[in-house]
Parts: sequence; C-alpha cells; structure tokens
Amino acid sequence: MCPRRWCGYRSKNSSGDYEGFFIQDVAGGPYSGIYVYHKWTDASAQKPAQGELVEVTGTYQEYGSSGGTVSELSSVSWTVKGSAAVPAPILVSAADMAAGGAIAEAHEGVLVQVDNITVGSYFADSGGTQIGFADGVTGFLVIHKLYDFMNPAPAISTVYAKIIGPLHFAVGTFEIMPRGPGDMVAP
Repeated sequence: MCPRRWCGYRSKNSSGDYEGFFIQDVAGGPYSGIYVYHKWTDASAQKPAQGELVEVTGTYQEYGSSGGTVSELSSVSWTVKGSAAVPAPILVSAADMAAGGAIAEAHEGVLVQVDNITVGSYFADSGGTQIGFADGVTGFLVIHKLYDFMNPAPAISTVYAKIIGPLHFAVGTFEIMPRGPGDMVAP
C-alpha cells in the first residue's frame, strides 16, 4: 500500500462501464505511476476522483501477450486520505517514447509531456474507428481514451506545442493519453 494521486480515467466501454484509471506517487519521477484496472459506473459507490490522495491495495500484474505487457494493478480497493494537486508532468522526448525501451518503460503510467507533435496520420482500432493519431516525425501515438479529441479529428499537419497525459502501453507500443482540452496546446 502506498499513497498516490490519481491522474485521469478512461472512457466508458461499450457496456457503459469505466475500465480503469492512472495513479502516481506523490513524489513523481520515473517508475512512479501505474494503470489501475477497475471497472465502475456513474452509480458506483467507490469511484476515483481527480486530485484524491489515496492508499491503494491490489494485485500487481503484467497484463498482455507476446506483443508486450501493461504494468497494472487489479482487484483493487482504496481509501481516500485527503486531496492534493495532480503531479506536474515530466518532459520526455516523443522519439524516445515511440522507440520504447528502458526510457519509455520507466515512464509507463506516469504523467508526461511531449513537445512539438504534428498530426501525421490517423490511428484506428481493430473495428476501424479512429482513436488517435501518429506524430508525423516520430510515429509516437496520441490516443483518445481519456478525452475524445477525435470528434472532430484534428486536421493532418496540425502542430501541437505540447501534449500532456499519462503514458500507456498498448497494442505493442507506447502512447500518450491527453485528459482534456488543456492537455493539447497549439502553438
């Protein structure tokens, strides 16, 4: 158990349930965040709220297959211990995150910031629904799971001075998930 702050939550799935959220150690830094797999609805008694300082208990697992795994906590419960500001994002390189490896792994689940991102191409899920875009320079993915910035989709060649969000690993690659319009800053 450790005190952490939560950063944001994922969009609802097709059943109308939320699927998880990110938490981060109060001190921040590499290896300070993790994805929490926990389903809830708007009517649930226990659901996360941004800015809560919480003590979390759960089971750590690496979820996934040969394409890579996601570090996550499951079967969780938590106790609210107070409130605090969300940790400041850590500035990382989109090229380092797109390439994966030790630097990206150290920031999985952590609130990060990447600068100078250009909409190069759209990215679709297995059903063909556009869920984000790839940076035109590095190929780093920006995904809409926390905030639906794809309706309407930003135009190809749109440049963002900075994008902020938790770094997540899915479909064999690292991706950033902006939490709202304030996380996608145009020049």
